[in-house]
Amino acid sequence: TDKLITSADKDLSVGAYVMDDPAEQRTYFDVSLTQSGITPLWISVSNLSMDRKFWFDIGEMTLSADKAHFASGSASVNDGAATVLGIADLFAGTIVLSLISQSMLSKSSNVKKNLVDRGLNSHTLGPGQSASGFVYVRRDKAHSGVAGCTLTLAAHEIASAAASAPILLSVSF
Repeated sequence: TDKLITSADKDLSVGAYVMDDPAEQRTYFDVSLTQSGITPLWISVSNLSMDRKFWFDIGEMTLSADKAHFASGSASVNDGAATVLGIADLFAGTIVLSLISQSMLSKSSNVKKNLVDRGLNSHTLGPGQSASGFVYVRRDKAHSGVAGCTLTLAAHEIASAAASAPILLSVSF
């Protein structure tokens, strides 16, 4: 995929870029994440408002699959086929060990540092501010890649009054 996918409303915009090229992944992370079933997504979130503050939590991002996209006869596709991983999730279990084992051991600390340093964290965005970084999507073997999926981000307004419903922005791949 070679294009930035965007979505916006009057107050917020989100952009997403699927980094599915293993060579490009090695440039950013010193390792191909694809071999471990992980697709990095570069995400940018911008507050377009002049007077409102918003916060978003990457733990509230969802990735859902479009059943119509996958070949007929395949197993049922649901949210369990893909998981949006936060930075901390990469270091749970054997995921990071698998990634590091692909590279020379002397590079292992660089791999871990690159994954963390380039990752998107939860943020509060004041007027005119933006945040960007990678989230990591783990796919099951039957449904590699993120084509046919929709990533949804929930942003919450920070206000002195009662809490309002979050603004949902979605990008489809």
